[in-house]
Amino acid sequence: MAKMLCKGTRKDGTPCRGVALEKYGGYCLAHGAPPEKAHEWRAAGGKNSATAVRRDKRMPEHLKEPIDHIVDYMRRLAEKDPTPAGLNALSRAAKTLIELRRFANEEMETIRAEEIRAEAAARLDVQTDLEVLEATDDIRAMRDRFHRESLVEQGFARFIEPPRPDEPPEVLLNEKGRLRFGLQHVEDRQAFLEELDDGLFDYVRGKPGHPGLP
Repeated sequence: MAKMLCKGTRKDGTPCRGVALEKYGGYCLAHGAPPEKAHEWRAAGGKNSATAVRRDKRMPEHLKEPIDHIVDYMRRLAEKDPTPAGLNALSRAAKTLIELRRFANEEMETIRAEEIRAEAAARLDVQTDLEVLEATDDIRAMRDRFHRESLVEQGFARFIEPPRPDEPPEVLLNEKGRLRFGLQHVEDRQAFLEELDDGLFDYVRGKPGHPGLP
């Protein structure tokens, strides 16, 4: 016996292709079941999908609940007839969901990196404690200091006092250094950019004075 199709119509006006059920008077689950029941089934289907299961495995535990709330809220909004207020709320919810998932992805990347580093350290029988990280920072700082001193010793730059006494001295390239590294026009470019920035600031405040601006 051929299956009967649902008597309902979709939101776009096309006939529903769902299977008609006798207990719902010839309508499918979506069109015949009580709204709260249909919503419950849709939510369960989404949570049990393969995509949702894979997502949960890479989702920080403390972010699962707020993300599920946002998804549920968006699903309920989508089930209603579209209105400007509803579409605006749906757009805000979508932006919130994107931000939450981006934050979750970043956090999981950090967790995975720490796990990989710990596993590699265990295989190599080395320590990944704070002392190792501090030693790495010391090596990086030493390399940067040698690079600055090398520029000064070769006559490409000179030291200037830093803004704060606890910071290392800054390095300023001289004319020889700018020529060596292709930065001979850096001061002119910087002055031009500062002048353009001032002009744009005045333009935004309603005082156009830059010849290139209307």
